[in-house]
Amino acid sequence: NDGFKGTGIGIDNSTFNLWVFDRWGNELFHSNDLEKSWDGKVKGIIAQEDTYVWKVTFNDIERKEHAYKGIVNLLK
Repeated sequence: NDGFKGTGIGIDNSTFNLWVFDRWGNELFHSNDLEKSWDGKVKGIIAQEDTYVWKVTFNDIERKEHAYKGIVNLLK
């Protein structure tokens, strides 16, 4: 894949937030746009091959709040 992003149906894009963190909790990426993806770069440089933590929050179209977290592996 060329990027990592959220996807789903019934998401209120105006409430969407996606973060990617390194293992020490440093924020590497943030987007409040469902269509914007993390390209694996940090400050314009490809990050090292590793496991990263992601967190996403949003409201659905019925205004119910959702929060999820997980891991993403960056492979070159």
